Amino acid sequence: MWGTYADNHGGCVVGFKASLKDSPFHVAKPVTYSEEAPIVGSGLDFLLYGDSQELRRRTIEAVCYTKKSGWSYEQEWRLITRRPNETDVTHGDYVFCPEEIESVTFGARAKPKFAEAICAITRKQYPAASLFRMTHQKGELSRIRVA
Repeated sequence: MWGTYADNHGGCVVGFKASLKDSPFHVAKPVTYSEEAPIVGSGLDFLLYGDSQELRRRTIEAVCYTKKSGWSYEQEWRLITRRPNETDVTHGDYVFCPEEIESVTFGARAKPKFAEAICAITRKQYPAASLFRMTHQKGELSRIRVA
């Protein structure tokens, strides 16, 4: 997954945990992997029931929590959240509680300046988080702790 999501091993991955009672991470759900596209409902369902809560739920499941089975090796979990003031924006910045960030792992090709900057932020704002770096040795990727 490093090549797909972490800038060809040049980025980092943040590990989260649901440590607080009211943490949104408690509602994270696993992605469903399938060769078949999910069916949300028939045209008749939409005509008869309109924009129902059930059809909305099934649409969100299909769009946000379903991927082709070729990606199943990821064993991905997702958390979809919204804030009321984010109706006309393309992204949002979220602050996590210090207890929710468990680790930061840098890709094997992460540039030193990038890693140093992220390490400094992590140590300051998330002191309990462990820092790791992926290394490539003898054809194997290994995760080692950063001092």
